[in-house]
Amino acid sequence: QLRDSATLCLSDSRLDSNNGCGILVRGDATAHISSSQLSGHKMSAVAFQHQATGSLSKSRLERNDGAVLLINGTAKGIMVEDNDFCNNGRSAPVIEFKASTGAVKAKIVAKREDETNGLTHKLAYISGQSGEEWADLDEGKSMIRNQSGNVDV
Repeated sequence: QLRDSATLCLSDSRLDSNNGCGILVRGDATAHISSSQLSGHKMSAVAFQHQATGSLSKSRLERNDGAVLLINGTAKGIMVEDNDFCNNGRSAPVIEFKASTGAVKAKIVAKREDETNGLTHKLAYISGQSGEEWADLDEGKSMIRNQSGNVDV
């Protein structure tokens, strides 16, 4: 995260699988990103906010869940050219529920038949918990059952 009047020149780099933004440029900060790969971020791969300036060129942005490139506020003069944007967006459904630990958000990343345990949906946690887990999701009853018990959706 760049703030205030910070400056970043990032080239030939790889940023992969952050829980937030890949690169967040705010305030009067400037970022020049080139020939880099940004993939698997839960939020924007690159975000320019407030009065931020900079450029994004010759980079590959893929498998990001949120807005791939976010420019908002009074961000100005952002140059974007010759990039490769592929396989981005919320491809997996996202569910939210309350657990004993509080609010939880998870993506449904896989489904299977499980006659033994009935755990048919694989959840990848976004917030509130970490990791992945198989669960039984009953959308009609708004219930989730995992190996430790039932949780209301």
